[in-house]
Formats: sequence, C-alpha cells, structure tokens
Amino acid sequence: SRDPASPTFGRWGSYSTSLYLPKDIIQDATRKAYAERRKWIDVFFPTMRTRALPFIPGGMVMADVYDNILGRSGVDRVDIPELGVGMLHQIGLRLHDKDDNPFPRLDAYEAPFDEWIYEVLNLINDDEGSKFYWREWVG
Repeated sequence: SRDPASPTFGRWGSYSTSLYLPKDIIQDATRKAYAERRKWIDVFFPTMRTRALPFIPGGMVMADVYDNILGRSGVDRVDIPELGVGMLHQIGLRLHDKDDNPFPRLDAYEAPFDEWIYEVLNLINDDEGSKFYWREWVG
C-alpha cells in the first residue's frame, strides 16, 4: 500500500511483503499443507539484488561476498529473470504432480560455496596487508 496510515504501507510486492513474515511461520504452514496432501511450495531463493536488500541487516555484505566468490570460481549468478522462470517451472512441476518437494531450492548453485563464504565472512578484517582485507571482498 502507498498509504502511510495503512498497516501494509511499503509492501509493494510479494518479496517485500514476505520480509514481514517470519520464516518459521511459512515453513510450518508448508509442512502442514504437505501433510494434508495439498499442493503448496516454499521456494528457497538466493540472495537477490533487489531494492529491499539494503534493508536486510548484512544483506549487501552477504551479496557482495557471494558475488566475489562466485566470480573467482567462474560461476555465473542466477539473477532475477532466471529465478522468475525457475519459480514458474517449480509451480508447474507441483501442479502436475511431477515434483513432491515442498521446499524446492533455486539457490542450489550457491550451496557448494556456503562454507567458504561463511569462512570469509568470519575472517574479513580491516588490516590492509591481509588477504581478507574487507575491500578485497566487499563492494
């Protein structure tokens, strides 16, 4: 809504609205629907560079480190247009009973790098002589 008096002010899309919902509530609803054999999915996305990213604490740093490591590894980031197609594909699979996974992942290409990314995040510092100097990894 664009009305500042509205309780939904600022929620202009599904992504910004989803930031208001705790992940455990979404996952619980997905598990219950799955147990009742209802068609329902909760898709996991990678960090996306949207206008909402700067509002997530640490979001920009995480995105920069992921981009840096993926780039050093020669792995292309899957970006918003491809993620939209991937989401439609997952919905189609679920609607036609071709995939029974209630938690499909569109961030699977990042998974092999997760430990490396968290290690880098733990080692980032402000020592200009260090190979983990923050300017080498962020921005």
